[in-house]
Amino acid sequence: MQRPVGLQRPVGSQIQVGDRLFEYVAGLYTGWVPVADAPAEPMAIRWTGGKLPWDEYRKMITFFRWTYHEFKGEAQARLAYNEATKIMKIVVLPQRASQSMTTKEIEDHPDRVALQEAALADGSQFCGTAHHHCGGSASASGTDNNDELRQPGIHITIGKVDEKAVDYEARVTFRGHKYEKKDIDLSDWISTPTTVPVHLMLEYYVKHPDKVVIKDGTVYLPQDIPEAVLTACFDEHMRNPIPLAFPEEWKERMVAAPQTVATNFRGSWERGNSDFDGGVNHQRTSAQLVEIHVGGYGEEIRGHLGLPRQSE
Repeated sequence: MQRPVGLQRPVGSQIQVGDRLFEYVAGLYTGWVPVADAPAEPMAIRWTGGKLPWDEYRKMITFFRWTYHEFKGEAQARLAYNEATKIMKIVVLPQRASQSMTTKEIEDHPDRVALQEAALADGSQFCGTAHHHCGGSASASGTDNNDELRQPGIHITIGKVDEKAVDYEARVTFRGHKYEKKDIDLSDWISTPTTVPVHLMLEYYVKHPDKVVIKDGTVYLPQDIPEAVLTACFDEHMRNPIPLAFPEEWKERMVAAPQTVATNFRGSWERGNSDFDGGVNHQRTSAQLVEIHVGGYGEEIRGHLGLPRQSE
């Protein structure tokens, strides 16, 4: 009879499987058993390289909004990283313009190889993917999980692209293991603005009045921004990026499939290009863009942009 694999280890050896710690024992029962009352360390992983610039993230979200408006289907992008320069960037390769909850690059597209080589010519390597789930949530699907295990790096899903505030989720895969969102820190990967919306600070100190010092009628706040506020700030920025025009060539890489329409004659039609640009309407003023896409803290961003406040 064949001995089960893994039953020849030094007694006392330990391994971690997920969030559980196992120890090798020998006796009447010989093998790997959970270690009683000894919680394992979380299976966390950190990214220590350069981050995706905020403007790259804004372009990507604007592109995703445009693809949904144009095709009513998913779209995807890749992330590439140059270890020498510590620069991360978005790469969009030719893909089928989906009209459903699927997205697929066109492997045999005549321009694919040249575009990929050009994107990686500076020494960059792919380090992740991003795609959107149209108006649905950003939760990963079974298809996402299978695809991502074969591609090391960060995998970002964007949801609710038809709403003012998008939804987002991320995972990391490395050496065939998937690290869930609780095991990673997405702020390792994406550089968000350093500005902190005033309403987040106020909300925190209303809930934590013990952190505020009042002396001679003056309110003093700690110099260091609390971690909880930084986390809330990161989330606020990720959900509400101000639109930024993306490269026009990204549009050309969305290859629409002709659609056959059931009518009383034989024929087909191909979905045409609209003038929707993902929110970057060049006929609007910057002030109007702030009003439309920022909402609650539009006044603060007006100030940072040097625009007149509504109260002025």
